[in-house]
Amino acid sequence: MASPWLAEQLMRERERIDRMIGDLVRSRDVLDDIIREAVKH
Repeated sequence: MASPWLAEQLMRERERIDRMIGDLVRSRDVLDDIIREAVKH
């Protein structure tokens, strides 16, 4: 069983990973928009 300190560290790491995933999703959305516009021309 994880200690309270370890559990806190793991939750912080999960939050950091969630933020990174959000950033990647936004980046992919921007790339999708750019690709879509490039294909139109």
